[in-house]
Amino acid sequence: MLRFTDNLIIQMTRKCNLNCKYCYEQHVNLYGNKYINFEDFKKLVDTTLYYRCILGRLENHIDFHFHGGEVLLLPWDELKKDIEYLMLRKQIFPGIEWCIQSNGLKITDEIAQYFAVRGKAFGLSFDGFSATERMDNPTNQNFIKRLRFYHETYGTKFSSISVLTKNNIKNWYKDMVEVSDIMDTVGANILCPIIGQEDLVPSIEDQWNFYYKPVLESFKTDNPLRERELSVVLAVVIGQILFGLPTTGKTGCFNKLCGFGSNMTSASPDLKLGACDKFLEKGPCRDLLKEYPLDKMDFLGLQQANRTIHFYKEMFKIFDELRCYSCPAAGICAGECQAYNISKTGQLSLNSDNCALIKKIYKFIEDCWPEILQHMEIDLQSCPLTITPTAQSRLEKEGLSLMTEFIDFDNIKVKVIKKEN
Repeated sequence: MLRFTDNLIIQMTRKCNLNCKYCYEQHVNLYGNKYINFEDFKKLVDTTLYYRCILGRLENHIDFHFHGGEVLLLPWDELKKDIEYLMLRKQIFPGIEWCIQSNGLKITDEIAQYFAVRGKAFGLSFDGFSATERMDNPTNQNFIKRLRFYHETYGTKFSSISVLTKNNIKNWYKDMVEVSDIMDTVGANILCPIIGQEDLVPSIEDQWNFYYKPVLESFKTDNPLRERELSVVLAVVIGQILFGLPTTGKTGCFNKLCGFGSNMTSASPDLKLGACDKFLEKGPCRDLLKEYPLDKMDFLGLQQANRTIHFYKEMFKIFDELRCYSCPAAGICAGECQAYNISKTGQLSLNSDNCALIKKIYKFIEDCWPEILQHMEIDLQSCPLTITPTAQSRLEKEGLSLMTEFIDFDNIKVKVIKKEN
């Protein structure tokens, strides 16, 4: 289950000090007070690395995500030991990275200083001041005051991921701008609800008007909102337009290849391994989850391979039916959350309304990229030396010049400036 995993979501505990309406963690009591202790954590990390060794490259990238429930319900001294153990293993596996995802309510001065000293952004689940599913507005305001104190006193940076629902989406952009001074990045996930809570999902129109459009418009200014997924989308589309770069290669949100069937794995508090998230616990296809105990040997990766082969066979059928291959926006389309679609309908699917939304995002960037690049640099990877004729023609027509800065063989920064008369 771990051979091809490069994102391990570790559910350190299922317990939480909040009870958000939309949360898909519906089986908290199943595990009681159980959490992953230090010995279990070491076993999980080392077993994961053993499987990765089979690929023959110790420098391969792998992310360990401390998740929950609420991860800070665990003793901080023990979490520190977990992190230091990862750093010990990083001496052999330089590709190791880690992050914590927390609601932040139990963050302390010590924790804030720990992250500041290491130059790490503390990962928050923060849905905005209006997100009453999480906390009321005054509580949210006081919470942000405390985070701002940590930022100003210790230099602690934060990153946030929001769940956008019908109740908070209209104020989300304004809320994120208000806290952007203490945020390294912000991110958003459109709600994929558990069955029976579909009424909380924001409409396609609201998604565009209150999330995608204002963030994209901000990229045309000197103060863009550092929204992580749309920043990736921006780089993918602009790289495609400028240099004809391929639009695939990574998995996960906002990419044609979703991580559900391939490289994401989650570990529950009892050290069972499953898919990247837990929507399948409630759906008609519960058997597809097929959790595996950590100590069940599968060095060939057949468990992952079988699931991945099934997943992509079905996805390719959908791509053929909808002619996704001829769509210019295919490279930034995640195909929705297929874990949710499978749990709800028993099959993979793509929503035509969602297709229209992705095309709209692509068209915005296609129309505005010269203006965007006058206000911000874009980092590109594996960049060739020649600009496409179409992009060169447009730059000349608008009196612009492309500035490039090579960081190393595989990385380049690009920006556009006005030509001098």
